[in-house]
Amino acid sequence: GDGSSGWVSVYGDQSYIKKAFTYARKYAPEGCKLFYNDYNEYSENKLKYIQSEILQELVDAKLIDGMGMQSHIGMSSPSIAQYESALRSYASMGLEIQVTELDVSLRSNADEDLLALAERYRQCFEMYKRVKADGVNLSAVVLWGITDSTSWIGGYPLLFDKDYQAKAAYYAVADTSAEVQTIQTARAYYYSTDTAKQLAFDAQAEKNIGNAGTFKIAYNSGGFSLEVNAKKAGTLTVYTDLLDEPVSFDVKAGSNSVYVATGGAGSRQMNGDKQFRCDISLNGENWNSLKETPELSSYGKILLEDIPAMAEAVQGTPKIDGKIDEIWSTAKTINIDTYSMGNGATGTAKILWDNKNIYVLAEVKDPVLSKASNNSYEQDTVEIFLDENNHKSTAYEADDIQVRTNFDNEKSVTDGLSTDRFTSATAKTADGYLVEFAIPSTLGGFKANQIVGFDAQVNDDGTGDGKRTSIANWFDLSGMGYTDVSGLGLLKLAGEESTLLGDADLSGEINILDVITVNKAILGKEILSEQQKTNADINKNGAPDSSDALLIMKYIVGLVKEF
Repeated sequence: GDGSSGWVSVYGDQSYIKKAFTYARKYAPEGCKLFYNDYNEYSENKLKYIQSEILQELVDAKLIDGMGMQSHIGMSSPSIAQYESALRSYASMGLEIQVTELDVSLRSNADEDLLALAERYRQCFEMYKRVKADGVNLSAVVLWGITDSTSWIGGYPLLFDKDYQAKAAYYAVADTSAEVQTIQTARAYYYSTDTAKQLAFDAQAEKNIGNAGTFKIAYNSGGFSLEVNAKKAGTLTVYTDLLDEPVSFDVKAGSNSVYVATGGAGSRQMNGDKQFRCDISLNGENWNSLKETPELSSYGKILLEDIPAMAEAVQGTPKIDGKIDEIWSTAKTINIDTYSMGNGATGTAKILWDNKNIYVLAEVKDPVLSKASNNSYEQDTVEIFLDENNHKSTAYEADDIQVRTNFDNEKSVTDGLSTDRFTSATAKTADGYLVEFAIPSTLGGFKANQIVGFDAQVNDDGTGDGKRTSIANWFDLSGMGYTDVSGLGLLKLAGEESTLLGDADLSGEINILDVITVNKAILGKEILSEQQKTNADINKNGAPDSSDALLIMKYIVGLVKEF
């Protein structure tokens, strides 16, 4: 589309592709297979275009044998589910599939990152074997290079290092059934008072200790505190490089609070070593180590940080039409005026939420409106970053999204996703423009008092010549929000949780997801909050059980009119 293709400039369109296959079929030796090969072939919009505008015509004319998926992928994008879905979709057209240029972009050779790379490769090859076993004609997987030092993308993306030594990723490919020992990361926020400690816990997502329970962590000058939710009473053991020996605690089923005195966890922060190593065991299951008795090399990593800035969204459902509804007056204002690059346009934002969406109204002051660049991020645009589960991961997970809209309401989104994933509307104003967003939940609905990762960003082409001259943010100044949500600020969804019998997932309505939530709780695969337990305990016997799940199902299908 940018005029750089000589073939398009001659033909005026992409009709040359069919001619290429026509002539290749005519003149190639008998038995020579013809493949269409492309990159970002798993992206939702591109996949649909490739299939409908290119492949289907070639298939109908019997001019093509296979689809080549280049597969230059990242550590988290595409998700394995998205990647597998694309592969199966191409195969469903009757095409042979080859993965032609596989590598995984990785810029760090830290031990934990190389182990994460191994797990990424293991998941990919596990998927390849799965689809092959299901009858998909996957005939080849080609790694795009041998050693890291000769990779076209640089970094550490392959199975062998610069000295031709096999990396952990090699062994993960060789045996996809073997579990990879990865190093997880958790963030501990600083506190100096009990109130601050509770805020530090509230501001983070729970981390799983196997299937035995969950934990959150905060630290002060003398050590660190754990908030542990145990499924059963038993023993909690904490291993850390801050102490010579592990420490153990008796815990009850449900919520527990323990303190590990280390003689100065906070001193690590003050001395510049802003982390320590740790593993947490609960009733024989571990947060990080695959071995029952963890060793230092398999401890997780605890990062010592201050609590990020927190904004607040209030409940309300605006109309997304580029006009400022009265309901926006109930929302608080945050400033998008701290520069991570240059100096130029700034903005403000207000945020509302309901069960289905988070809504953002951004008003930008910008005297020169420009979309001269072909790159959307270099145009005058507003971006919103959302980490729905607040995992603070260093690579995008399935719930994470970056949405972007320019002043003419032209949308772009996280690579691999469709712009249909969100709604926006814009309007020009006397001193710039405004953008309204509606960003849907991907995890079953937003809930009162939920905290999500969040940032808002204004991009400015201040000179109008197609170059981004400034970036203003609400909080995250790393410039890496498009690939890494760990630096985002926090957004609290203010409101009251609803006491609605049957609404076990606190979505505000009763549906099949409530049945699933109750069944997960019964099986020990999900820990319910007190409000969830109240809503799910329909028979009032003190705890959700199978009869409650059955009653909810009867209500959904109309056999029960009320509880």
